[in-house]
Amino acid sequence: MPELEQLASFVLRPSGHLPPTALRAARRVLLDSVGAILAGTTTDAVAHLLDDLAPPAGAATLIGRDRTAWPAYAAFVNGTAMVSLELDEGNQWSRGHPAAHVVPAALAAAEEAHAGGAALLEAIAYGYEVAARFGRASSLRPDVHTHGTAGNAGAAAAVARLRALDADSTAAAMRLAVALSTPTAWDTALRGDLVRNLYMGRAGAVGVLAPALVGAGFGAGPDAERHVLGRILGSAFDPGALVEGLGGQWEIERNYFKFYAFCRYAHSPIQAAFDLTAAEAIAPEEVEAVEVRTFARASTLGRTDPDNMLAAKFSIPYAVGSVLVRGRADQSAFSAEAMADPRVRALARRVRLVDEPDHDSRYPDQMVATVTVRLADGRVVERTCSEAKGSPNRPPSDEELAEKFRTLAAYALAGRAEEALALVRQLEAADDVAETMGRLRVLCRHERS
Repeated sequence: MPELEQLASFVLRPSGHLPPTALRAARRVLLDSVGAILAGTTTDAVAHLLDDLAPPAGAATLIGRDRTAWPAYAAFVNGTAMVSLELDEGNQWSRGHPAAHVVPAALAAAEEAHAGGAALLEAIAYGYEVAARFGRASSLRPDVHTHGTAGNAGAAAAVARLRALDADSTAAAMRLAVALSTPTAWDTALRGDLVRNLYMGRAGAVGVLAPALVGAGFGAGPDAERHVLGRILGSAFDPGALVEGLGGQWEIERNYFKFYAFCRYAHSPIQAAFDLTAAEAIAPEEVEAVEVRTFARASTLGRTDPDNMLAAKFSIPYAVGSVLVRGRADQSAFSAEAMADPRVRALARRVRLVDEPDHDSRYPDQMVATVTVRLADGRVVERTCSEAKGSPNRPPSDEELAEKFRTLAAYALAGRAEEALALVRQLEAADDVAETMGRLRVLCRHERS
């Protein structure tokens, strides 16, 4: 496939070709990603990966601990942590989460290679571009989860750039990474099966391993990406999308950032519910019914009785109930008290999702939701949201992202979150990423001692 070879050559362009706007976007994405990883390490499942299952020390940091592991394992754990609280960024045109595929693999490879911070940011930007373009090129089947599929190519591309592979080897690594895609299932998220988080962890490990495996002689067939993404996991694959307008619009510049700890498809309903409560006096006990009209993919998030945290993060009824009852859509919405709150549960059961053809026609350019609340006194109040906080057309400021980082880092580092923020900001200027990551490990050691 000549498009893949063209994309590989683009990935390996000399340093200095990245426009300032893309470099700034990569800087923001890296900060947001490390914050999401730090918070994710506080979940029980990820803590087991860090404390009980980690292999002997290696070249890459297990973020959240004063420990290292071999790079593929570090990428695996950091990637799993990054998606565990549903606070990692994404790109709606790629229909996935490019950074969660790319950043853990790039960080591990940069540490192993003792690369500088500028090289790390460039690898993230190029890898993100590849992951997003593969996502756009793929028409995945509705019951397939995007984690660990098309984005694998971006992780491999970032690592190939950091390891200074040639174009043929880089193309082969991207192809092999796609051939190693996980057979994912969307229902795992709706049910809250934690294998769903491992899909992304495996993507990071594949990204680290694929370039080395190509060097060892392993490879996939010349049509692997079309076969895996266009026939097995999907119904079509458009190779032209890999290179169309290459170098023009950088996908990392039009990402979204999450300020609500729910699946992105729930963010417009959440924003509309917040807008309603800001404008109207709504007593939860007076709510008789709630209708959420939205696009088809979002309407799959209709479970009214989620029985675990991950399932609740993929429930629009729970999200709307949490906002209307407790005024919360951050991680506090999933405390034991919040999850057991009978008022939230009762309101969630009164939420009905409806496919809205007009809203569906605007996806993925906009993720639109209309929330209509019917009250016992006869009032009907309604709000429509097409751009939730953090959307490409409603981007956060650098300080808002910094404050989000402080909040997330505090889950793992308590009073050392500000120091962690300073260290991540220093990564770009670091001569050796490994040295700065070592200083982050020291923070984690002090916090846990």
